[in-house]
Amino acid sequence: MKSLKLAAAALSMTLFMSVPAFAGQWMPDSAGWWYQNTDGSYLKSGWYWIDGCCYYFNSNGYILTDTTAPDGSAVNSDGAWVNNGTVVTRPSEVSLSSLTVKVPNGYYSTFSDDGSLELDQTNPTSSGSVLVTTARDDQIQAVRAALGEEGLREVSNMFADRVIQDIDGSISTCLGRDTKQSPSGTWYLNLYRITAGEETADVYMYINYVGDEARLVLIMGDNREFTPDQFINDYIR
Repeated sequence: MKSLKLAAAALSMTLFMSVPAFAGQWMPDSAGWWYQNTDGSYLKSGWYWIDGCCYYFNSNGYILTDTTAPDGSAVNSDGAWVNNGTVVTRPSEVSLSSLTVKVPNGYYSTFSDDGSLELDQTNPTSSGSVLVTTARDDQIQAVRAALGEEGLREVSNMFADRVIQDIDGSISTCLGRDTKQSPSGTWYLNLYRITAGEETADVYMYINYVGDEARLVLIMGDNREFTPDQFINDYIR
């Protein structure tokens, strides 16, 4: 799926140019505190960032507290990583052009060389990941003026098909298209099933427009903390 993300990010830069959500939650029991993901699984065996702080979960899924983690790092009574007595934190949101993206609990964010934002699972148990990218083009406004919103949607569908078809060595099938409303606006959804070699995955491609900016969110594989629609509703602003 890495090659798919990179191809989508590159092609998105040429655009036009050629239900209530249930987040994961902390859970206590007689043995301690653990974190249940939205898909029912739990974090274990390593460090995970949650709401801006980092916690070490043992092999049974419980956080360590008031001790030292296997790598020598200290954690306080709440289980948060501390350095010289101060809790180590990081931003729980990142900005990409006009978008604000909340980093899901148990995920980490990186920016690619082209400026695209990648969200990947820490200590992954599946191939799930997300790519968010944006591009500006004044032809977006021209298409909207000439063809209206329905015309813009049709152009989006053609663009999405082109992105998928240009993935080298893969076979793709469009499983459906839909329009989704979220707090961040109207998103055009194109759902594909991609087969590359022996690997098969469903890919959700969401496209949204604000002024002369196109936003693309590519959600791949199985993500433990959210469904695709939940990501668009709860993690994008």
